[in-house]
Amino acid sequence: MFAILISLAAAGQQETFSIRDNGAIPIWLVAGPFLNGAPSTHGAGCFGCYKDFLASVGGEGDVMPAEGDEIVCAKNSVRYWQSVFSTPEGLPDFIRILGVDEQTPGVVYAFTILDSPTKRTAVLHIRSNDGVRVRLNRKLVHEHHVGRTIDIS
Repeated sequence: MFAILISLAAAGQQETFSIRDNGAIPIWLVAGPFLNGAPSTHGAGCFGCYKDFLASVGGEGDVMPAEGDEIVCAKNSVRYWQSVFSTPEGLPDFIRILGVDEQTPGVVYAFTILDSPTKRTAVLHIRSNDGVRVRLNRKLVHEHHVGRTIDIS
């Protein structure tokens, strides 16, 4: 499960990066992994898809993380938001970044702020390995939970 949290609010004092020529977002704040049920289980058995792991920091709809912010999880384990660069295609390499294996199911959050000087229509292309949920300006705008591999083309 991959949750993308996008805010179009002003970027403030944060460092800014331009969108790549191919439209890819170059940098994300990432937090995870969080437990996500049994391998190859979709639907209710994939409980991580339906759990708000960010509840302790305001919830998925209201989180405004900064690098180094912590998320206290069950049994006092902690996850931290970290800045990561995506691949040229726009995908963060979660396996490498989080030091996890490809077989253990988990939930990862990715957050970015997109700042546009003018109002415009845009298309967000999303790739995910299994489920994905997207919030834009705190509103859930896309949710699709299905077993699949990621297409990086």
